[in-house]
Amino acid sequence: LRPLFSAVFALLFQLSGRSAALPLHVFSIALHISASFLIFLIFLRISMRPVLSMFAGFIFLVCPQHSMSIGWISTATDLIAVNLINLSLYLHFDSRLDRPVSSEINNGKAIPFLTVSQIQTPKFLLSNLFLGLAFFGKETAVIAPLIIILFEIFFLSQEDGILNSELFRKKCILFFHNWRYWIPGLVLLISYLVLYKNLGFGTDNLMYTDPMKEPMKFLSSSGIR
Repeated sequence: LRPLFSAVFALLFQLSGRSAALPLHVFSIALHISASFLIFLIFLRISMRPVLSMFAGFIFLVCPQHSMSIGWISTATDLIAVNLINLSLYLHFDSRLDRPVSSEINNGKAIPFLTVSQIQTPKFLLSNLFLGLAFFGKETAVIAPLIIILFEIFFLSQEDGILNSELFRKKCILFFHNWRYWIPGLVLLISYLVLYKNLGFGTDNLMYTDPMKEPMKFLSSSGIR
């Protein structure tokens, strides 16, 4: 169930005809650069450390394991999905975090820190829109709602200290109190799995995993892909 790649492939072929190979390769390279830049933005939004964020984006950019996704046209599905996932995550994080408005003083240097904000509706809606599109890029997108859930549980909790049973309980209480921020992604995930199962996509593939009978195996295999 990857119609986005089919649509892009058809459009480029329609525009370029038999010489579509070069535009497709250029498109793949542009997508990889875009994904690396979004990694930089995500790390910068959370850590507010430009050097660390640039390093994370650079590592993603030059990682040799990505060469197949860039060079093999058929695997451009990975690049499309990861860009949409990164856009969704960045917008979700940005909609939930305030810009630095105060700072701590450490050795005479001001250190900005983030505070949790009320939901910023336009960014939140765009985040879920890109998440919905990512599902039709590749199955890998199933990990995005899980990342959002982990972000809401562990990153946004105002309770600090060494993680123990009591602190974890408080984090979970706050997490369920903020259900409106992560439920949409979970609903999109469940809807996608139901659609994926009922339409029988991938059943003729030897690597097919039934998302309903073996959900954990499906999630883990989708994450690896």
